[in-house]
Amino acid sequence: SKLGVTGIQNDIAQDLHNEILKLRARMNTSKIAVGFGISTPEQASKIAQFADGVIIGSRLVKSLEKEGLKKFAQLATQFAGAISGV
Repeated sequence: SKLGVTGIQNDIAQDLHNEILKLRARMNTSKIAVGFGISTPEQASKIAQFADGVIIGSRLVKSLEKEGLKKFAQLATQFAGAISGV
């Protein structure tokens, strides 16, 4: 989903949708999940519109680490809602 290091990002790559289309054309039977740098439910929702799956790692781990289990669960629920609503 991005060039460079992994972790929380403010924005998703502008050409991500086109890159996924190119990849999908070459891998006609594979599912494509996108991860790396997804930090908001809004970003996850955008990606879910053209990818088969959305991988959220760093943002959830940091939430659990810094905010505790209750806030982690709330954030995970927000991500799930953003993805399933597409």
